Amino acid sequence: MSRSLQRSRDSAYAAALWGIVFAAPHFLWALGYLRPALRFSLGTPPGPQEEALIDDVRFRAAGLWGVAALCLAASGAALATVRPWGRRLPRWLPVTGAAGVSAILGARGLVLPGIVGSLHHHLMANGSPSGAIDPDWMRWNLILWSPWFLTGAVLFGHCALGSHRAGAEGAR
Repeated sequence: MSRSLQRSRDSAYAAALWGIVFAAPHFLWALGYLRPALRFSLGTPPGPQEEALIDDVRFRAAGLWGVAALCLAASGAALATVRPWGRRLPRWLPVTGAAGVSAILGARGLVLPGIVGSLHHHLMANGSPSGAIDPDWMRWNLILWSPWFLTGAVLFGHCALGSHRAGAEGAR
């Protein structure tokens, strides 16, 4: 096995693990466990609105169960680029899936601390009331969440690129 193929395989397994690790807390939160961690990850000011959001059935369905399911689907796309069962799929499907996940994670990792953080800073500087985003959350987003999402973006991107290259080499 060539070195680049081995790195692509390693990236695919790491990307799949990333998706599983990210899905786990969403499943736990959807089941009602670890509420303080959920509150921390939301970035909303504590209070009745936050509690209403956490207890909202639509938020649980789409925001927690949905994200967990998408993370597992992303893990499946990553694995499909290197596992034998993935060869039954059209080549473009897992490659496009992994590339799409990479783009979404990259946007999340760059947009929230950049655009949203700048907008929040601008509103605060102009005397607008706070309440939209917790400043502590913005700091944590910058040092914890954004690197986490960018790591996922790199892993899924490398997985997609490696699979695309492997498919191109196999076609020759």
